[in-house]
Amino acid sequence: MKRVTWQSIRTVLAVGVLAAFIAKAGTIAQVAVPTPVFTDTETVSYVALPTMDGKKYFKVSLDFNASPSNCLTVAFGRDADGDGKLSLREQSVELGWDGAWSIRRKGVAAWERYELAGTEGRHLFEASKWLYRTRPDQQLNLSADGVPLAFGNGTDAWLPLSVLDGGTVRVTSRGTGVEGTAQIIVNADGTVLQLK
Repeated sequence: MKRVTWQSIRTVLAVGVLAAFIAKAGTIAQVAVPTPVFTDTETVSYVALPTMDGKKYFKVSLDFNASPSNCLTVAFGRDADGDGKLSLREQSVELGWDGAWSIRRKGVAAWERYELAGTEGRHLFEASKWLYRTRPDQQLNLSADGVPLAFGNGTDAWLPLSVLDGGTVRVTSRGTGVEGTAQIIVNADGTVLQLK
């Protein structure tokens, strides 16, 4: 008999909530995240975000197979030069997996890494933010399989609403287990960027 862990229950619940959200929503953009031609090269895809008018939250959901050599990150920013892409100078924050859970903030050159035991295998990485326009609490909440990832700094300014509202997302992948489709799903209350 297979042992059911609390982590697997949380993952199933998170996927169930997301599935219910998708069933009531409409997909407005889909972008392929291809498998790299060579395992040590990166592929990059870009997704334009819709406006966040009237939305209460924004969420990123990445369901993928993590390994020591693969990479899956999402970067957010404003496409200032209008080329439909997002350069390092234009991004506000980049987060995801690159051999460990990592984040790179604007104005900080180095990646901040969060080491978590047992990180190889299938994982659900999520980042969510309530879009309170009249409150100072704009925390970006990060989790892996439902376990919060605390990077030790306040996350208020990492992903400002001005970046999300009509901004651009860069999805970077390297290696196997991270290919799929990036899609923006919108309903009345919120917007989800999902990789599946």
